Amino acid sequence: PPWHPNKGYIKMFEIPAGARHLLIQEVDTTSHHLAVKNLETGKFILNEENNLDPNSKSFIAMGVEWEYRNEDDRETLQTMGPLHGTITVLVIPQGDSRISLTYKYMIHEDSLNVDDNNVLEEDSMNYEWALKKWSPCSKPCGGGSQFTKYGCRRRLDHKMVHRDFCDTVAKPKAIRRACNPQECSQPVWVTGEWEPCSQSCGRTGMQARSVRCIQPLHDNTNRSVHTKHCNDARPEGRRACNRELCPGHWRAGPWSQCSVTCGNG
Repeated sequence: PPWHPNKGYIKMFEIPAGARHLLIQEVDTTSHHLAVKNLETGKFILNEENNLDPNSKSFIAMGVEWEYRNEDDRETLQTMGPLHGTITVLVIPQGDSRISLTYKYMIHEDSLNVDDNNVLEEDSMNYEWALKKWSPCSKPCGGGSQFTKYGCRRRLDHKMVHRDFCDTVAKPKAIRRACNPQECSQPVWVTGEWEPCSQSCGRTGMQARSVRCIQPLHDNTNRSVHTKHCNDARPEGRRACNRELCPGHWRAGPWSQCSVTCGNG
């Protein structure tokens, strides 16, 4: 909810002892600061009010390693755990912007002293696997198959996020479906235009053109396939050209030495 305090802390929630894979994250970019303290001792492990350190860092506290990230004023705190004691998560408000955090963790049933069949229990289902798209069809015709591809989605605003956020959520099994059932058409040879001849006359002139084996597809497109799929004889891709004698022309050489050194030579 919106909050307009001038100083002090706002208590947001508590995370119990035994929590693993804990992730706490600001929903939006704000100037507020996360703070965490050990409930039993009352000592801060992150951002005591008079000792703020907004820089990203890794540190050891309460016997576990923590990773704190502050990227463009959007804070994230995570630890693999397990927590050896309950922590209190607070916010040091700065300004009037809305304070909104998400959090998730796993906890073993032994830590909860409950008797049910769930091996793991998640406190907050803030993220879910969502159908992102279908994989490309394995064949362009003749009956192929494709599978669902899932991405991780934040429940709050249905925004797609990094798949690591869903690492504690059971991923649905991929769904397979048939695709492109239409029959494949017979590939045909397709030739390009002849390139200009390499010579205008003489004995060495050659020209070339592209020759491809093309399979028409049902959506008015086509694809190149291996030449072995085209039944007919392959059209030529190179041929001789301009193989005629080059026309003759007069060519003057240098003058010979004069026949006399004086008089009429």
